[in-house]
Amino acid sequence: MKNLIIQLVSSSSPERSIVTNFIISQYERRMKVNPTFLPEIIFAAFLEGTVIATVGLEFCDSQDCPISCENTFVFDWLSLPLPASRITSALYTRWAVTDPSVSNKILHAATVYALSKEKLFGWCELKPTVAKRLGQLGVKLYEITNATINLDAINSSVRNYYETIPQPRLYQMELTQMAHDLQ
Repeated sequence: MKNLIIQLVSSSSPERSIVTNFIISQYERRMKVNPTFLPEIIFAAFLEGTVIATVGLEFCDSQDCPISCENTFVFDWLSLPLPASRITSALYTRWAVTDPSVSNKILHAATVYALSKEKLFGWCELKPTVAKRLGQLGVKLYEITNATINLDAINSSVRNYYETIPQPRLYQMELTQMAHDLQ
């Protein structure tokens, strides 16, 4: 794709406000929610200066730092499909696209970055249609079948998303495999 630029947009980047506005508008339009938090790490795809896709990443720097999906879902760490720890994990969040043809490119960039930070496993909360789309891109998802949604811990501004059937499910990904499959 001509003039496509994928870049890391940190909270101090000049592009951060337009990326934030893109994410909020996509989430309000598609999911009817206002995202309550944006991660420090966001990859954005720009086509001729316009944001057309984003993927956020959340990392933990210590085993004592919970990843945010631990607030939303209750699950047993010992029963995970992949043997992840908090330190070796990256939470994928704020995936929004207006041009699906860049999905594999932006996910690949985010995954290569996560691997460069010694993250081995990805996590994501997905509704079935989005999980299916990732599968079509070649991403192998491992559902955490014992994960249940903790509605009491969910902010009221996004609760509708979690209550609406079909409810999102929690998944893991093996990042080396994901990077290879998205090439």
